[in-house]
Amino acid sequence: MGKNKKQKKELMFQMRTYQGRQPPFDMSFDDVESPFMWWFSLEDSFSKDEDHICQLANKLFSIIPHAAGCERIWSTLGWYYGKHRI
Repeated sequence: MGKNKKQKKELMFQMRTYQGRQPPFDMSFDDVESPFMWWFSLEDSFSKDEDHICQLANKLFSIIPHAAGCERIWSTLGWYYGKHRI
C-alpha cells in the first residue's frame, strides 16, 4: 500500500490485535450489517491516518470478482482443442 516502515509495523500490530479479537475489534457484527460497513465503522476508533487495517480491508472489499479472464482462457483452449473443419 506504499506505506513506510513504521506504518507497516503498525498494520502488523493491528492485524495481531484483530486476530486476538481485542478492542476495538471485539465489536459485534449484525446480520443486517455488511462487512464493508463494519470495517468502515471501526475507522473512528483510530487516530487520523492510523486505521491501516481498515484501509486494507476496505480495499479488499472493493475488489469486484469476475470470471472474464477465465472465460477467455477456456475459449482459447476450446479453439485449440476443438474440432476444426478444414
